[in-house]
This record gives sequence, structure tokens and C-alpha cells, in this order.
Amino acid sequence: MVVKVYGPVKAACPQRVMVCLLEKGVNFEIVDVNLEVGEQKRPQFLSRQPFGQVPVVEDGDFRLFVKLGHLVTERKNVNAWWKDISNRPAWKKLMSLASDY
Repeated sequence: MVVKVYGPVKAACPQRVMVCLLEKGVNFEIVDVNLEVGEQKRPQFLSRQPFGQVPVVEDGDFRLFVKLGHLVTERKNVNAWWKDISNRPAWKKLMSLASDY
């Protein structure tokens, strides 16, 4: 299975991930995300990264992204409240405003 890196090829953060994967000899596929048209805010992308930010790294069922991604696996209760909070209209509005910066 090939690791997938979601993000714009020319953006610095996805490039950092790609460099690390290249240095480790990991085969990967780049899935371009067009930030200019807001692809990162569409439901298909938000299902991978609830904050709508890049990069996202997928290796089979394992998904890694910045901004609290580690809390879901390290803190047993985060997953329980995350689904509830992230579906609230106020949270979605806040995240849409925060991602505009």
C-alpha cells in the first residue's frame, strides 16, 4: 500500500512531509488539494482532516495530520467528545473563521 500525502505540491508543510518520506525511502502518492478554490473546506477533505488544513498523511487506515491529531490516539476520551463537538454548528462556524487566516 502506498502512503498518500494530501496537500498542494508547492506548499511548504506538505513538502516537508514529502522530504521526510523520500529520505526514508517510503513510496508515496501526492493528492493535490487546491486551497485557492477551498477544497480543504469540502466535506470529502474534512472527513480526513476536521480542521481543513494540510498536509494529511494516510497509510492504510492510519491517518496523521497536524493540530491535535495525536490527541485522538493518546487520550482515551478525546474521540468520545470530538464527534459531538465537531458536529455542532457553532464549532463549524468557528473553524471556518479560523481557517480563513
